[in-house]
Amino acid sequence: MEKIPASLDEDYLSPEDETQTALYFVPQSFTTDNYPGNTESWDAFSNWYRSLAADRYTLPNEAKKEIKELVKDASDVKEKIKILYKYLQKKNRYVAIEMGLAGWQPQSAAQVYTNRYGDCKDLSTFMVAMLNAIGIRAYPALALTKNKGNVNPDEPSYQFNHCIVMVPLENESIWLECTSTYDDMGEMNYNIEDMYALVVGEKNGSLIKTPQKKSYQNKWHSNIDATIALGDLNFSTRIFVEGNTRDYLRYNMARSNSKDDVLFLTDLLGENYSNLNIEKYNLSDQEIEEQDFVLTLNGTYTKFLPSDGIRLFLNPSIFNRKTPEDLPKEEVSKRKYPVYFSYPYLNTDTVNITVPKNYTLEAKPTNQLIDNDLINYKTEYDLKNNKLFFVRTFELKKNYITLQEYPLFYETTKKIIELDKAKFVLKKN
Repeated sequence: MEKIPASLDEDYLSPEDETQTALYFVPQSFTTDNYPGNTESWDAFSNWYRSLAADRYTLPNEAKKEIKELVKDASDVKEKIKILYKYLQKKNRYVAIEMGLAGWQPQSAAQVYTNRYGDCKDLSTFMVAMLNAIGIRAYPALALTKNKGNVNPDEPSYQFNHCIVMVPLENESIWLECTSTYDDMGEMNYNIEDMYALVVGEKNGSLIKTPQKKSYQNKWHSNIDATIALGDLNFSTRIFVEGNTRDYLRYNMARSNSKDDVLFLTDLLGENYSNLNIEKYNLSDQEIEEQDFVLTLNGTYTKFLPSDGIRLFLNPSIFNRKTPEDLPKEEVSKRKYPVYFSYPYLNTDTVNITVPKNYTLEAKPTNQLIDNDLINYKTEYDLKNNKLFFVRTFELKKNYITLQEYPLFYETTKKIIELDKAKFVLKKN
């Protein structure tokens, strides 16, 4: 390899583009301890993993009895899967101890049942064994997490760093992330969405794309009620989140103590307005049917309103707003790679602010609507009886923006940054 150009450092690079030139060595045949394999095809490569795990799905009678007892009152297949998945999450811990052959070969399901821990392939093996014990077919699927790039489908080889489970049903397939303690059945972290996974079936192996959640499934919806007092904004809010947005909050708060939680929430909600003081908060993780993770919070933004002594300048885009930092630094003519975000999403903020009675409205922004193939943006304003009503919606429809789409994305983002600066001007009587 000669004359390799220097790597480009662009904003919002996809994981595969972060490594812009790579050289891969793929053995045509190999042996792991006493387990031979080859890379002639994905079927052939799957035979290697199938041989590694062939005797690992047997459960002791005690385990089988417990599993059947758990699902005895469930008649629906999906309900049975849900019960056993919750059981897996509750009873087991993710622990990775991978020395020698254990880096490739899973522990037996019996070991996981006894020890109550395992790495991704151990826990996936145990999940497959539990489902098989009640007559539900399920298979391990080797995967490469999104932060490491993409599997090259044209080069059968070990390109994986993770293992999940695929359950083929009559009209759909259910994917299970067995290392997570909080994902719901069929929901996966963004890092294993929209990627090739090698499903190791009974006789063959298939590269199958995992599903990706739509923007409306990665929801943030806040309701804010606030009052203005001496330039400060006192507020209460309920924030409903779903999908990957929910996982983001869960991940950052489930492992923290209350002090760390407050620091995280202060950074999250104080990005547009500093001087945030959180007085109290509460988390409510609803049942799976509700799909919502609810954050209730009370706080104060001190020095919220700029003033010239006569006028107050109020921007109600409190939680979510596009700023110059959201615009890629590369102008349209200079961009060389696609733009990548972790996932598409939908943010909606509804704000109700009570303004002081001795102020009247002098100027207000106009309602806005932008809707194209990449972004939907909408704002609605109203002020009546000293009550300011504001709704802002931002939807990123696609998380992978091609070079052909980049001009539209760049110009739309640039325009929204300006629109998000819009202020109400309130004049003192």
